[in-house]
Amino acid sequence: MKRIASIILFLAVTVIDSFSNNADSLLAVHAEGLTKHRHLEADFTQTRYMSLFKKPLVSTGTISFSYPDKILFHYKTPFESVILLIGNTMKRYYREKDTWVEQPSLEIVAKAITQEIMRFLKGEFTENMPFIVHVKKERPRTFSLVPKNEMAKTVFSAIEVTFAESCEYIEKIKLIEQTGDYILVTHKKPSFAPIPDSRFIFSHE
Repeated sequence: MKRIASIILFLAVTVIDSFSNNADSLLAVHAEGLTKHRHLEADFTQTRYMSLFKKPLVSTGTISFSYPDKILFHYKTPFESVILLIGNTMKRYYREKDTWVEQPSLEIVAKAITQEIMRFLKGEFTENMPFIVHVKKERPRTFSLVPKNEMAKTVFSAIEVTFAESCEYIEKIKLIEQTGDYILVTHKKPSFAPIPDSRFIFSHE
């Protein structure tokens, strides 16, 4: 479940591979809003709804981003763990008493997706977007992303992304599986204050 953070936060920056002029104009607005800050930090709640369970599975944490190449996903509940990406190097840690213990590397798919997110956050957009995008709702601004690749659809059949009115961050992301189960991630209003480099350093010695 921890790898979901690598997929979700700012995935919508890939948002628009649409044939409508309206979608093209929205892309420019949202891309500019998401990439204009060099630092971002926000609390998030990740809720997974599965038909096999009566109650959803809930995790909470904080995401930190520092331009150009640092992302930290810090899960705080129900268990403390971290996903850290610096440049092309990704690591995962869990908390054991007073130290951080490094875990085996993330799955190949999660690595690839997270590296793509990093590239988009740096403003390196491409024309070959991996989604077919529809505007699902104007207010709040919500997009539905359907993967073009059939293999990708086996992970998530669709992703719904809701932007804040300011377009500076994403309020909600809903990742829908083929079974109908889904993961909902909500973000509180972020801080854009500078983040010290020490935030991205973890010792596991």
